Amino acid sequence: MQRILVAVDGSELGWKALDTALKLAKSEGSSVSVIHVTGEQIIRAPLTAQTSSLITSETQAPITAIPESLQKEEVLKGLDVLEKARIIAEKENIKADFIVKSGDPADQIIKEAEKNYDLLVVGFRGIHAKFPGIGSIAEKILQRSPCPVLVVK
Repeated sequence: MQRILVAVDGSELGWKALDTALKLAKSEGSSVSVIHVTGEQIIRAPLTAQTSSLITSETQAPITAIPESLQKEEVLKGLDVLEKARIIAEKENIKADFIVKSGDPADQIIKEAEKNYDLLVVGFRGIHAKFPGIGSIAEKILQRSPCPVLVVK
């Protein structure tokens, strides 16, 4: 296993998924990419190029891409999640890449997983879960993922 993608949303199970992915990466010598998706239903206004560059310069996390359609407040929430993930990875001595996307979380995670990952790690339920059982995003990912999926409970 060479490449692991892990989705984090700031939920307890998202952090457990990250911890599991980092432990696997450490034992297998794998690289890790951490993805956070800001859902399209909460996007309210586009960022300017100037605002986007300010946001990326204020964080230490090496963010791969910040879509211009994200609102500053939502970007900052996403960057907070990814910054916490960066700190956790750093404590485990794992170098990770960080990606923030906008849109439907399951769709964006699956699109990223199509980039030749060997494993996708997700939490059983997300931050907005309201009902018992597997979360709707994890369920969609299980149905459509192009690579093996580890669901962390």
